[in-house]
Amino acid sequence: MKNKSVLASNIVGTSEVAQLLNCNKPIIRNSHMRNPKFPRPIAKLACGPIWDKTEIEEFIKTRSDKMGKLIVSLHKLDITSFTSTKPASIVWALYKAHRQNKITTEQMEQILNQYDLIDLYKNIVK
Repeated sequence: MKNKSVLASNIVGTSEVAQLLNCNKPIIRNSHMRNPKFPRPIAKLACGPIWDKTEIEEFIKTRSDKMGKLIVSLHKLDITSFTSTKPASIVWALYKAHRQNKITTEQMEQILNQYDLIDLYKNIVK
């Protein structure tokens, strides 16, 4: 654990970290104890460990797979409706966000092209 100052809005618990990483809470509990690259909690409270959200987002960005970076991009656009990290689920969430005017056509196309999802998008949304 670190002794540092963190904005209250950047404090996240196990549930929020699981949501950011699109996984379940037991995976977070195991990861933070077993994976030396996983950010250390800034504190451990009676309700469980808490992290600096910025450190979690940086961890996701540094993961070698594109999917981790894509998840961070989607969360920054407040797109959290995907139910899994399967490409079809993410494409569907992008489509819904666009239809709800949460993102522009340009933003959606940029993400689809950047992560090689454009062909899948065309097959799903006909």
